[in-house]
Parts: sequence; structure tokens; C-alpha cells
Amino acid sequence: DLHQQKKKPSERTMAALVVNAGSAMPGSNANFKDEIQHATVEDLKRTATLVVADETADSGVYDSALEEKIPRFEMKEVRLGRTLGRGGFCTVTEIEKVKISGERGDDTEWKSVAS
Repeated sequence: DLHQQKKKPSERTMAALVVNAGSAMPGSNANFKDEIQHATVEDLKRTATLVVADETADSGVYDSALEEKIPRFEMKEVRLGRTLGRGGFCTVTEIEKVKISGERGDDTEWKSVAS
């Protein structure tokens, strides 16, 4: 089963963890848990970014170039409708309208989303 297979972190991922956690790694003489607890948010974000980039670099499923093409909206730019479903990780909600800016960005209108 694919979910049961544990992939070992790559050397680049391990190097990122070492650099960003003050050279403290699990199993080393340094207290890794203590290092993580005292890391700054920026250190953790930088480490997470490096690890995700490294672990998805050779993915046959995830393509960062395609991911960047997906439009992103802020909550103030969408008008939500009814809840379509709930699961263990999220709630799926209908999008009724999206706020669209004109070519010059000065005229904005709400556009209905076809169902």
C-alpha cells in the first residue's frame, strides 16, 4: 500500500533541517525537540519550504508550475453558498459569486458562477 511506504528524507532535506535547526537532528547529541521549540517562525517556514520543494521535486503527481496557474482568491472576493459536504479535514462550500476586476482594475463587479 502506497500510504504505508515510508520514504526516507533526501540528503538535501536532511541538510535543510540541519542548517535551519542549528545542526540539531534527531538522534544527535543536541536536543532536537528543544531546538524546534526555540526556532523562530521564519526558521520553521524556511525549513518547511525547503523540505516541501525537495520532497516534491521528482513527484509524478505534484507539479509546482501547474499549481501556480490555479487562480487564488481572497475570502472578500468570493460569495459562498450552501455547504456541500464535510469531512475529516475540511468543509466543502459552494461558491455562488466571484468578484472580478475590469481590465484597468478600477471597475469591479460580482459574477455568478455557473453550477
